[in-house]
Amino acid sequence: MTKDEAWAEALILHRTLGERAPVYIAERIAMLARVGNVAGVTRWREIANNVDELGSSGADAQPLGSA
Repeated sequence: MTKDEAWAEALILHRTLGERAPVYIAERIAMLARVGNVAGVTRWREIANNVDELGSSGADAQPLGSA
């Protein structure tokens, strides 16, 4: 996964899930860790970091369809 792909995935999650994005990501990371998928955990941690940056940037994200 490239850095651009990780940012694209983070942006999609941030826009579609809003404040629920970190919970969704944490669940994915936990599931991948349980099955021993180290590459998957690494990928989702990078996405999580990007979502955190989007959230801390003051971007006003609301889940799609909630407006």
